[in-house]
Amino acid sequence: MHEGTLLISGVTGFSGKYHIEKAINDGYSVIGVARDVGRLRQLETEYPGFVGRSCDLSALDSEIYQVLQEYQPHLLIHLAAIVYQGEHNTPGLTLRNNGLSTLSVLEAARLYSNDTRVLITTSAAIYGGKTGRKDESSPVRSKDTYSASKIFDRVLKDAYSRQFGLDIVEAVV
Repeated sequence: MHEGTLLISGVTGFSGKYHIEKAINDGYSVIGVARDVGRLRQLETEYPGFVGRSCDLSALDSEIYQVLQEYQPHLLIHLAAIVYQGEHNTPGLTLRNNGLSTLSVLEAARLYSNDTRVLITTSAAIYGGKTGRKDESSPVRSKDTYSASKIFDRVLKDAYSRQFGLDIVEAVV
């Protein structure tokens, strides 16, 4: 049984509810942030003890700063992103949303919750569509704006880890 607080960004997306359920079963207090207030309220109903907060992570003055300052989570799972769905009709939106979301989360952790362990999710698309086994030392290559946004996530992870000592783990999915 764990004690502590877990914050999940992008909690209303595909895998959010699975993370909520697992974390609650493991004894964590769970806070989730997302833009969709209706879905946040639905998750609060489905998972007693879960707290949802409306937050636009792509805003430079994002509410994530207040959330981290208030809850001081032990763990943060950063899932918020526009996900790859073939060719994007809005490449600028993908780059802006994904890049600024990760930047907001890491900057908030740096300023208000430096001891928080952060998990960021990137994508195998960062390897340019090449198949086979990959690891952190494999070369990255952008094939579209989505993969470019996920490469930027890795660059931010490396910079915030080295420059500010943040404990950041990357999961390539």
